[in-house]
Amino acid sequence: MTLPKPSPTSSQSCGWRRAYAEAPEIFAAFAQAEDPDGLAIEALREEACFEGKSVLEIGCGTGRFTAKLAHHLGCSQLWACDSAPLMLEWARGKCLNLDIEFLLADARSLPLKNESIDFIFASWVLGYLPPKSLQECLAECDRVLRPSGEIWIFESRAPQDGNLTALMDSGFQEVRLVETELRFPNEKIARETLDYLMGSGALEVRGDSVPHQILLLRRFQN
Repeated sequence: MTLPKPSPTSSQSCGWRRAYAEAPEIFAAFAQAEDPDGLAIEALREEACFEGKSVLEIGCGTGRFTAKLAHHLGCSQLWACDSAPLMLEWARGKCLNLDIEFLLADARSLPLKNESIDFIFASWVLGYLPPKSLQECLAECDRVLRPSGEIWIFESRAPQDGNLTALMDSGFQEVRLVETELRFPNEKIARETLDYLMGSGALEVRGDSVPHQILLLRRFQN
């Protein structure tokens, strides 16, 4: 497997943004390595009752969790949106033969009716938004959610991985911390993937796995 090389001057945030816009294969390599035992999606299944509900995933990316939402959580209807065409194309390919409606859309302007969704799910999306964009996105989520609807998200605990304080101030509550790992096919792919996304040497890689924490958060519809 050959991954594209990052710019030597790229920052951590730029690495993620560049991959999102130009290199879905980087996200695919990361997604394949993330939480190989499915502990995070199992925690979500135990804490949130998605069965028989309509669910919207915002920022679905390469579809790393989209297929799992369809397979394991029993949603009656599932929409998945992303504003990046390359990512949405990748997600569609990952979810062939699954009953999912994909939407090319910005989460601040969703092509859905008022009060039409029971649950919203997002992974590593909201914590990366600037304050104004976060509030615009949450207002749009509240618009499409039915009364007593909920937003469930995966985020990271470390401050440099997202604005956790802003999420808490916006009504999110910590539900569970999942201790898992990133497990790559080999050390070379681990280094190439993580160096591209986070900057060279940002994470110490020894062998094919790296400890990984996933924070499960919930917010009720306002």
